Amino acid sequence: MQKETVFKIKVMAHLKATPGLWFTKVSQRSVRGIPDIIGCYRGRLFAWELKVGRNKVAPKGLQAYHLRCIEEAGGIAREVNPDNFEQIFKELLNV
Repeated sequence: MQKETVFKIKVMAHLKATPGLWFTKVSQRSVRGIPDIIGCYRGRLFAWELKVGRNKVAPKGLQAYHLRCIEEAGGIAREVNPDNFEQIFKELLNV
């Protein structure tokens, strides 16, 4: 399995195991730039752009635009990678 797939499975397992949390994995065929995972926890929308390996570059273009719009609307928008996942997951749980 590719590193990105392994990471995505880990992230989704954590989210599925969290009571009261809803999320969806956005399809590759969706609108360009939409974050990989969109969900809601304790009334707060969150959007995560997953980054792994050589794809672990800060979001730019449409990805950065959508993350910024979500933040400006009061949601939580983050770039999530294997190095910061635990921290960002804890941040979400403390909403």
